[in-house]
Amino acid sequence: MIRIPFKIEEETIHDLAVTWLLSDQFVTNSIVVTVNAGSLYETEEYLPDAKAGIFHFLEHQAFQLQSGKDAMELLNTYSSNVNALTSREKTCYYAQFVQPDPEILKILLQMVFQKKTFSKSKVEKEKKIILNEILASLDDPLYTTFESWNKLVYQHYPAWRLPIGTKESIEKITPENLQHAYDQFYHPKQSDLIILTNLSKSFWLPAFQILPELDINPVFSKKKLTIPPDPDTQSGKVVQFGRIN
Repeated sequence: MIRIPFKIEEETIHDLAVTWLLSDQFVTNSIVVTVNAGSLYETEEYLPDAKAGIFHFLEHQAFQLQSGKDAMELLNTYSSNVNALTSREKTCYYAQFVQPDPEILKILLQMVFQKKTFSKSKVEKEKKIILNEILASLDDPLYTTFESWNKLVYQHYPAWRLPIGTKESIEKITPENLQHAYDQFYHPKQSDLIILTNLSKSFWLPAFQILPELDINPVFSKKKLTIPPDPDTQSGKVVQFGRIN
C-alpha cells in the first residue's frame, strides 16, 4: 500500500468550516460539502412538521439551482464524479475530478447554500423518483436485512429511522415542509467543507467569494444539534436481542 504524505489545515471562511488536505502527490481532487441534517433530526424537537425522509428529499432538490439549471449537468461538464447521500446525521454532496477548476467549488457552494424555493410541480415530480428509489431498495436483501437489524437494536431510539423515508411519509411531504427544513438547517454555520487537492489553497480561495454574494437564508436554526439520548440507556433498561421473524 502506498502512503501519500499530506498536510491538513483548518480554517473558517465566511462562516463555513473548511478542512484542507494538501499534497502535490494526489492524482485526483475531491470536494465534499456536509450539512448537519439527517434522519436523527426529523423529530418534533427540531422540526415540528418533519416527515421521515425530508432531508433525503432535500438532497435531491439541492441539485436544482434557482436559475433553473441542473447542478449535476453543470458539474458533469468538468468530467466530475458527482453524487450525494443522506445518513442519520449528515447530508453529503461531493465531486471528484482530475482536472481542477474553481468553478466546481462555486457550483457546489451555490447548490447547497443559495436560498431556495420549492414549487409544487417539482416536488410532485421528485416524489415519483424517490418512491421508485424506495421500492428498489426493498429488492436489496442486504439493505433490508441491515435496516431490520437497526430497527430491532434501536427500536426506542431515532437511529432506526430510515434516511430514505417511507412511501407513506414521502407522499405527505409538501413544499412548505421542505422550505421549513431547508431554512432551519442549510447554512454555512451548520456545515463543513473538505477539499482534498494537489494544488495550493490560493487556487481555490477566489471561489469562496461567491458565498457573500449568495442569497443565503438568514433565519436558520440556532439550536445546538445534539444526538438524542437513548431512552433505554437513560432508564436503565436492558435491550433484549432476538430473532427477526
